[in-house]
Amino acid sequence: MLEARNVRVVFGGFQALDGASVRLPAGFVTGIIGPNGAGKSTLFGVLAGAVETASGEVLLEGRSVARHGPAWRARHGLTRTFQLSRELAALSVLENVLLARPKAPGEGVFSALFSRSAMRAAEEVAIEKARNLLARVDLWRLANAPAGALSGGQKKLLELCRALMLDPRIVLLDEPSAGVNPTRISEITEFIRTLQQEGMSFGMVEHNMDMIRSLCDHVYVLAEGRVLTEGRFDDVVNNPQVASAYLGSQP
Repeated sequence: MLEARNVRVVFGGFQALDGASVRLPAGFVTGIIGPNGAGKSTLFGVLAGAVETASGEVLLEGRSVARHGPAWRARHGLTRTFQLSRELAALSVLENVLLARPKAPGEGVFSALFSRSAMRAAEEVAIEKARNLLARVDLWRLANAPAGALSGGQKKLLELCRALMLDPRIVLLDEPSAGVNPTRISEITEFIRTLQQEGMSFGMVEHNMDMIRSLCDHVYVLAEGRVLTEGRFDDVVNNPQVASAYLGSQP
């Protein structure tokens, strides 16, 4: 579904990624773990098209997407969430989700002036789609509340709903449990699992190892911009090199 091959990223004189390669197969949840500064979020930026590479390539469903940025990739099935939720606090929960709808007729001057009925019909379809998504995560009851008033966990769910408005085939989740209480983490985990069962694919950067163990079919461990090891969760966490990368001990 999504692949990075030998990706290298340099910020000034700092090498954030040094030949990293990962594969995110269709229908799976692929975890990416590692200590702070390992390059995990940079790798997600590369996959999403927000970070330029010095070398290497990114393939989406076998097609090189090096020349295409985040907007193009989002239109072609790849969306993401962020470690820090990026809701528009003053807008309502519903309005935040509706912002992500693609090709809204009202965005064009001609359609806004001369195709009012088509615009209203499209608006009703978008609202119904947003309603269904928000209802799945128990946020529809808060549809008219300002997004800034939500809890940390609710904001994470709102951001995921906004990503889902684009009907993605693969979603990159950057620390979906960060700043979320344990009860809400369980809700987020179950929602991701349900979406996977419905055929959606995920890449997930996460420090919560219980969440990684519960959801991920395959795990990559990054350290100093390189893939240190990969495999099933139990295998990688018992690897002495992984303990060395996390704890700073010598193998």
